Amino acid sequence: MIVKYVRAGNFEIKPWRDGAQDAMFTIPFENPSGYKYSLLNSDKLDHSDGDGWQMGMNLPSNDTLSYHFSTSNFKVFNASDIIIDPYYQRHELSIITKYTGSYLQITNTTNNTSWRLNKSSKGGNTVILNGITTTIDGKPASDKTDYGNLVLEPGYNNIKVSGATKMSITFSFPFIYLG
Repeated sequence: MIVKYVRAGNFEIKPWRDGAQDAMFTIPFENPSGYKYSLLNSDKLDHSDGDGWQMGMNLPSNDTLSYHFSTSNFKVFNASDIIIDPYYQRHELSIITKYTGSYLQITNTTNNTSWRLNKSSKGGNTVILNGITTTIDGKPASDKTDYGNLVLEPGYNNIKVSGATKMSITFSFPFIYLG
């Protein structure tokens, strides 16, 4: 499903005729961002049962999309009309991961954006990159990163993970549409 986040504009309520006890009014709504959003984030969208998705969301019909990965090379599909950019546009993008390795670097080879965590892990810590802020087990950890950020292009994005021998990664973001 696609939703718009709007606010009510100015409107007037007045009786439809003199002495009437009821009124008719129209409430105009404004969409200041100009965007529409998917109701559910990418990782919550179940393409198989139709819950949360609809025609016109740019979802490929011949692919089963997943946003949970455990390999070092994979593709993330961004069904948005625009790029997802958590730094310049402040778009929502969360990457949740557990990994085993000396460091963790995630690179989008489609547009050469990357983020790196310079901390070893044995797989027990939950690392979340929420926009441009990094936490490890809920504690601030951006100071252990290169302060990079990932940007997702519309369509398929080729992602490469390095520094980890074992990993579980989830990409969670709403799709954003124009209009």
